[in-house]
Amino acid sequence: MDAIANVENPAAMVLWLAILWLKYKELIPQVQEQLETVTKEVAQGRRRTDLDMYLSVMDSELRKAEDALTQYNTWSTDPAALALRTKINNLQQARVSLVTLKRG
Repeated sequence: MDAIANVENPAAMVLWLAILWLKYKELIPQVQEQLETVTKEVAQGRRRTDLDMYLSVMDSELRKAEDALTQYNTWSTDPAALALRTKINNLQQARVSLVTLKRG
């Protein structure tokens, strides 16, 4: 997170933060806290609109995963279906955290 915060190219920082939000639930708690702190700084600065982009990316990934899951039976124990359910759950939880940060 320190390296990302010090990136001179603002577009690169935005993209890295978006990627980290997509993997939020897979991050260790310390990195989750750092990501939230950096995102709060973004939310209070002139780049507040970046939060909408993060949410848009997250929503897009959620739709893709949900669409892919429709190929499986509701109670399927296929490893791919289980992985999709986990991904959807992780993205939904990350989205809640991001929306909470956006609201301040």
